[in-house]
Amino acid sequence: MNPSPRTGSAWKALAEHVETLGAGHTLIRREYMTAIGPVDLLCRDETGATVAFDAIGGGTLGGDLVQAMEQAAVR
Repeated sequence: MNPSPRTGSAWKALAEHVETLGAGHTLIRREYMTAIGPVDLLCRDETGATVAFDAIGGGTLGGDLVQAMEQAAVR
């Protein structure tokens, strides 16, 4: 049986070296479940912003997150 794409050794290595995603990135959590589905890595960038990283992609996660943030900003 092959490991899940989210739990394989490559993901563990990326989580341990999350700064390769961008300068100042720190890992908050791996495999974080959101209301619209899981993200591979939940990080914080150098400005303190929360960044969700979904490498498998192919879905609507990015657009859904932006829409949720826009709706929250209006409230």
